[in-house]
Amino acid sequence: MENAISAFLVHLGDRNRAPLTIRRYGEELGRFARFVQEELHKQGTGIENAGKALVVLYVREGAGRASCAAPSTRNARLAALRAFYRFLVAEGRLEGDPTRDVVFAAEPHRAPTFLTACEFARRPQAVREGE
Repeated sequence: MENAISAFLVHLGDRNRAPLTIRRYGEELGRFARFVQEELHKQGTGIENAGKALVVLYVREGAGRASCAAPSTRNARLAALRAFYRFLVAEGRLEGDPTRDVVFAAEPHRAPTFLTACEFARRPQAVREGE
């Protein structure tokens, strides 16, 4: 399993993905790999043994299982897993993608915030002061 994750991270680098994206995906996949091993109670169990139910459980609750994560966190988890599983299928390492029918969480619409006239006028001074 670690070989598949390493190959995927190299693939992301070859596709010129941002270093932060590669690092975050690697961290997320490492957490997911540990989660799968714990849930299936088998050491050395690979991510390829995870079905849709296990993917949904991880995306929703993560490895902590304390509470349901925020929509943005769930979407970040799903994005990493979906990219990884699509890579495995494209490489012929896996026949099916357990993330295929998992939908992204709806995120609340946030109204944009604007600077007040006073804050806007204070920008040059803030730059000079190093705020």
